[in-house]
Amino acid sequence: MSTTGSKKRNQDEQLGDSDKASGGNMKATEAMHLGWSDKQRRILTADGKGAEFYTADRGFAFEESELPHYWLSQGTTENLWKTFHEWKNESDSSSPPQTKSKIVGAWKRPLFYGGWEYSTEETENVYNVQTHTLFVDLRLPVMRLTAKDRPFVQSLDDLSGHELRLYARQHCFAGYSFLESAQTVSCAANTLGFDQVCARHHCIDWNFVGTPRNRPNKWWIQVQTQQPSCIDNNDDNNDSDSNSQSAKSPIHTWKEWAFSTDDSGQHYYCEQWERLPTKISSQATISNAVFALYRKTGGVIVVAHDHFNYCFDRPFADLERSSKGSLVEVVDDFVEQNNLAEARRWLSLKGGHGTVSSGWVVDSAVEFWVEGKPLWSLESVQLKCSNSSDARWWESCSLHWNEEVWFVFECNLDSFQELDQYFTDSLQRVSALL
Repeated sequence: MSTTGSKKRNQDEQLGDSDKASGGNMKATEAMHLGWSDKQRRILTADGKGAEFYTADRGFAFEESELPHYWLSQGTTENLWKTFHEWKNESDSSSPPQTKSKIVGAWKRPLFYGGWEYSTEETENVYNVQTHTLFVDLRLPVMRLTAKDRPFVQSLDDLSGHELRLYARQHCFAGYSFLESAQTVSCAANTLGFDQVCARHHCIDWNFVGTPRNRPNKWWIQVQTQQPSCIDNNDDNNDSDSNSQSAKSPIHTWKEWAFSTDDSGQHYYCEQWERLPTKISSQATISNAVFALYRKTGGVIVVAHDHFNYCFDRPFADLERSSKGSLVEVVDDFVEQNNLAEARRWLSLKGGHGTVSSGWVVDSAVEFWVEGKPLWSLESVQLKCSNSSDARWWESCSLHWNEEVWFVFECNLDSFQELDQYFTDSLQRVSALL
């Protein structure tokens, strides 16, 4: 055999090995992606033991109404929002200052750990926007499908069965954060060093398909008391109507600890949260605004300073339930049956994050094909208020967007006129982009 032929064969073999390695790496990456949701579950639940730790016998009693999907399962969303309004009104009228939320703002999650596992920003991007009452929490695996990989995708109809399974491995949920002072809570855990306790009640949940969670979404808040020297003090967390610590000295880092403890007395999971960078606007209102909107057909939009998150429910969420334990199970089952229409229907929830200073451009979203586009425009939004002179003017205020009515749940601005000007100023940036 000639030397030239031998060299060519060796080159072909090397290229073949490279292709195999590349294919193997791709399969390994997809396997990690398909396992992402289950790993998140294992960390959050101590590999399924969380419900065993959260019992009255162990000193962690709870009422059924504390379960995160309890109010979501009680009839219509109208009743749910009635309950949320009652909680907010009670908090506004009677809560002492220390129960005002210390974690108002937009947060990323650099570390999530529990048991012998952990995940970081290298495996998922998390955007958690929290007002004084409502939240939207968005969690997107780094390995997920993107517009760069799938530039032709414009809707769920453009995704194959396998791609729908990959698409199911992400998370977005929204609801009400019920705060208490850590010093007022009685349980078996040592509360030393904790500031507050938060119980989240979900009104929209990517992963809730009919089987409710068996323990509260309740956790301790531990804020970092000393601000690191590397933090820029110009990172704004001002809130004109808040007397919380964050208004006086911005909190940049806090930890979320499981409410109950394991058999070793340790809180079985922890999430570390850090404030997302805020672009300081020349218009103070845009930099300081904190407000929340909701629609009765299942939708929440929250704004904290420069950041916004949105979560829009499945159109049939009030009408239909599955016996499966999670959305991943539902989608995998329909794909296996080659019923892609049903898989897509269950994946119709939308959620995303963006910044106001960019012109309301969505930079990260469950439905990745909308990234790089503005959430709304000046022409599509109209604010109305039937009693703008009232001290609680926001209760009669609504936003009309694409023929849908969104109600103002809370707002820290001083007047309807200020909110109206806020939208005019910020949405003019959208018009400049279009």
